[in-house]
Amino acid sequence: MNAFKNIIDSIFGILIYFIGTLNPKIVEQESRCSYFFKAAMMFILFTACSSTIVKNFPDLNIGSEGLVQKIKHKKICKGIDYFNVVRGKASNKDFYTLSSGVVAEEKKIELCSLLFKLGYKPRIELPVETGPHSEFLGYIINVGNFRSLELAENEIVKLKSRGVNFSLRYTAEDGNLTSGPFEISVLKVDLNKFKGNISSILGQDKIKGREYTSSIAKRKYALAAINGGFFAWNNTVGIEGDPTGISVIDGEIVSEATNGRSVLVIDNNNPKKIYVANNVKTKISMLINGTQFNVNGINRIPGKTLNCGTSSEDIEVKPIHDFLCENSNEIVLFNNFFGTKSPEGKGVEFVIDENNKVRRITNFRGGSIPGKGNLIQAIGVFSEQLTKLIKEETTVTIKTEVFSNDETIKLEKGLYLVNGGPTLLLDGVFDLSIRHKEGWETQFDNQKVSDAFLDKADNLNINTTPSNNRSNFYYNWVVRRHPRTAVGITNKDVVYIIVVYGRQPMVSAGASITEMTKIMRSLSCYEGLNLDGGGSSMMNIEGVNTGKSSDEKGERAIGDAIIFKN
Repeated sequence: MNAFKNIIDSIFGILIYFIGTLNPKIVEQESRCSYFFKAAMMFILFTACSSTIVKNFPDLNIGSEGLVQKIKHKKICKGIDYFNVVRGKASNKDFYTLSSGVVAEEKKIELCSLLFKLGYKPRIELPVETGPHSEFLGYIINVGNFRSLELAENEIVKLKSRGVNFSLRYTAEDGNLTSGPFEISVLKVDLNKFKGNISSILGQDKIKGREYTSSIAKRKYALAAINGGFFAWNNTVGIEGDPTGISVIDGEIVSEATNGRSVLVIDNNNPKKIYVANNVKTKISMLINGTQFNVNGINRIPGKTLNCGTSSEDIEVKPIHDFLCENSNEIVLFNNFFGTKSPEGKGVEFVIDENNKVRRITNFRGGSIPGKGNLIQAIGVFSEQLTKLIKEETTVTIKTEVFSNDETIKLEKGLYLVNGGPTLLLDGVFDLSIRHKEGWETQFDNQKVSDAFLDKADNLNINTTPSNNRSNFYYNWVVRRHPRTAVGITNKDVVYIIVVYGRQPMVSAGASITEMTKIMRSLSCYEGLNLDGGGSSMMNIEGVNTGKSSDEKGERAIGDAIIFKN
């Protein structure tokens, strides 16, 4: 702004000089008119500058080529700009239809034969993408062309009564080259200029609980806020609100990693930086009387790990997104980030005070968590082993480490880690194989999984039968368009936070995971990570949400948010 003022002063000085040569009396009025003149000129120049920023905004490369982008720009503070992008428009070529999802050859023949007998004319379509191993995902059987949601819903009921379980689809969300529209919120943060604080905030400031993005933003007086990582949406899949992956708050680990995934690192120390750490793992050990134990988790129900990605003494389980891995033998640590009381159940529990001494040993779980120190729960064989070892005043030493590709991430004040996935860009490269490594897999050799653990609010639950094939999950979660939130970083320390709203026919179609990668590339990012999406996707700017949640009930309460403060 000082630069603007200097320019205006110069312009005004030259103007007064020339006017003064013609009529000196006018110069005498300079003091009275200068304020208004300068203010008007500054407004004109500032508006012109803002227009230039919008004019140079890149094509976001989602949907059909050459779609018109309508852009509104707002300067939030030094180093932070907000852009509202509406790309494309609704097309009369899009409609509601009923879909099988992806099916194999035999199922395709069976379904088509049945549909013909019932008087339907099925359309056989192919997914717009392959699987994570470049494999063919299957065939898609669609029936019907409905202009209204009500007609499509009525037809679903009829089909179901005849033994055919299809799902409702809007064709603009299928990943084809639709004209949209796409409602996109872009937050540009230049870390070279922004002098404020960037942090991750738990819902209600604890693990056990959820909160709206807008509520967190208001409570913390944030300039801007977005939803954070994946979390347990109910108490069946874990502790409601618990991040399902790593969470580090101001240097303290409050949730263990989904081993093998990438995470978003926010470091407020000098110099401020944000980056994507790859292949992240946590290692938590507990030493009691010379015997070392691996601690399996932090602030979660023992025996339940949503998204898997766990390690124990004899086995390592790979990440499996939206699947609940269970283990009858575990040790879990709790701290005051969890809440005031630990989960109830069978097993043993003991408190470790701030001096590393054992206090309050019980042969059941469900006690008070100390304000300082930790609480340990154990089930199965570890329950028996720890019972024999621990007594009042026993010294217990706990060590917590976080690694990225076997290099230590130093846990210190000002550091925040947020879970997410899949990785969109790594060193400027899109690598399809990363997806299956991080839990978005289609084929499982020795393990059957199901989609029974999906959040019903996201309308993805089609097949609950355990299977070695999860192609339908991959197609629905990765390939189809949904609301998405993601973060990208350029090699000039400029961070882009993208929220694409979706599941709103004729308002916003959403984005596929591949399209989020394309958006990051169009913004010259060399690193990119997908965060939680679906009904969770939300951006809040100066107290106002920039779009609507796809959930019918409105904004979704989330596990954590990322906020920006002066």
